Amino acid sequence: MAIGIVVIIALGVGTHIFEITMKAAATQASLSRKRMIVLGAVFGGIQMLLMLLGLFVTWIIEETCEMNMVNHIYRYAAILFLFILIVKSLYEGIHIKEFLECRAEPLSLNQWAMQAVRTGIEASVVGMSITYLNPDTLYDMVCVLCISILAAVGGLWYGYWSGVKGQRALNLSGAVLLGVAGVYMIIRQGTGI
Repeated sequence: MAIGIVVIIALGVGTHIFEITMKAAATQASLSRKRMIVLGAVFGGIQMLLMLLGLFVTWIIEETCEMNMVNHIYRYAAILFLFILIVKSLYEGIHIKEFLECRAEPLSLNQWAMQAVRTGIEASVVGMSITYLNPDTLYDMVCVLCISILAAVGGLWYGYWSGVKGQRALNLSGAVLLGVAGVYMIIRQGTGI
């Protein structure tokens, strides 16, 4: 069950990545397939690094803090952060801002990397959450990396060719997926599974 929850969390974050990259691609004057793949890999790789940061912070806290109370507080903080992401996705799904699609100069790799970092807080929260869901972190990393890259490339392709459409559905579906994972984490925390 935990492996499925990791996939659900990764898909929930993937919807956000898809939306961000869709908007970025809708403003590009030209975007080749090769460039889409490179930008998608960069975006997914940065998301992966931020997820690893969340995993690392969680591991450090568990290793250095022997007190059971500190670990419980951190677990509840991870759940709280996940629910903040859910509320944010719901809010963005209900209150859609108008997006002006105008073709501009291509983003440089540096600009693209900075955009990935700015929007990557979700990946750190995912890293924190995954630590409590599944001890097989290698699988988790591969799963999140693949979904992040596919979502980024898919968002770039869709945004470049179709423009910005379906924001509400993306945000609301991401909120539902993260909500399922959050409820599972609360149940697991309560039962001690």
